[in-house]
This record gives sequence, structure tokens and C-alpha cells, in this order.
Amino acid sequence: MIIPAILEENLKDIQAKIDLVSDQCERVQIDVCDGVFVPEETYLDLGKLKTITSRIEYHLMVKNPLKFIDIPLKSSDSVIIQVESTNVKEAIKEFMKKTKKVGVCKNPDTPVSEIEKYADMVNFVQFLTVYPGKQGQ
Repeated sequence: MIIPAILEENLKDIQAKIDLVSDQCERVQIDVCDGVFVPEETYLDLGKLKTITSRIEYHLMVKNPLKFIDIPLKSSDSVIIQVESTNVKEAIKEFMKKTKKVGVCKNPDTPVSEIEKYADMVNFVQFLTVYPGKQGQ
């Protein structure tokens, strides 16, 4: 399955990219950045996003995912948490109460053992081949 990842600074540009691909794919990933974990900051009023046929998943490229526990999940069925973040175990447990699927991912240089710590708690894992936070990689 190909999942387009969208990293934009404003809601209008995010929605425009969703509109381009949402009738052609099952899922669209929205990168949520806090300006701390990665230099960009993209968290907006994501509850206003609309898709045609695809589901939205949120990739939380943030230092503390628990700060984003109230992210609007009405059009989402999954959240991805970076293992390099803080409070990962607690965040997994809290997001599991709110959504169908929670996954973890790791940066290219993070040991696989960091993912293994959470493997029995999550629905899936993601291995990044680029460092998060830069568009067009």
C-alpha cells in the first residue's frame, strides 16, 4: 500500500494535497510537527480536514505526544508515534483509547531495539528511511 505523506504549514495547503490524492489511495498521512522534535511546526485545526475516500493517519513528529492527545481524530483511524519522543508508553495507551490503530516509528539511526520495546503494545511499526521534518525527501 502506498500512503502519501503530507507536510505543509497551513490548512489550505494540506487540504489541497488531500484533495489531489484522496480518491486514489486508501490512506493519507498528515505529518504533525511541534517545532521541537523537528524544526517545522505544522499542527493546525486538523479537525476541519476532509477526505473523499481515504482515511487520515497522523504521524506525530513531536517531542511529547501526550500534548497532542486531543488531536481531532474524527477522520482518522490511526496515529503514529516516534519512539524517540518522551512518554511513548503512556501515549500509546492513551491513543489506543481514542483510535483503532496506534503505531510507532523510528528514525534511520535509532536501533531497532527501541521499536521492540513497544511491539506488543501497537498495531504496526514504521521504519523511516529519512529523518523526519523535511518536505520532499
